[in-house]
Amino acid sequence: MHDLTREQLETLSIRPGSPLLICDVDEVVVHFTRDFETYLGARELELDTMSLALSGNVKHRASGVPIPDPDLQTLVTEFFMDRTLHMEPIDGAIESLQSLAEDCQIVMLTNLPHEAGALRRRNLEGHGCPTLSSPTADQKAPRSPPYPKWPMRPSSSSTTAQPLSRLPISTRRMCI
Repeated sequence: MHDLTREQLETLSIRPGSPLLICDVDEVVVHFTRDFETYLGARELELDTMSLALSGNVKHRASGVPIPDPDLQTLVTEFFMDRTLHMEPIDGAIESLQSLAEDCQIVMLTNLPHEAGALRRRNLEGHGCPTLSSPTADQKAPRSPPYPKWPMRPSSSSTTAQPLSRLPISTRRMCI
């Protein structure tokens, strides 16, 4: 896990006993693929969607040759820096999260370059997305294992917050 992601997670104040929803952002709350494909098209590139990976699947439109990974990382960072504030919500996503927020805590865990993290938070806030926080998972770092042992501060309640891995499974898992 990237150090900045760990720092962001350590600042969360989770209420034990209250349902916790950890939600992805791209293609769950906001459109990513359609905006990314438009961005690529303006650069004579295209996205091969035969797999979920970006590496090897962003190709030159004329030749079909994938762009090298270092160029891809630069392109993705530039895309998020340029387009994150303009990403539109998926129909019903914000309303669903607002409804869920009445009964649970929501953390948006998003996989984008850390440089674009503040832009992502502004975009979500601008759409009315109710969240405790929006930690960013750096694309260059390996993904975390399921249910990582995130250290957490005590919440304002009389109960001390616990690492997510120690909370009852009913608190940890919610599928939408």
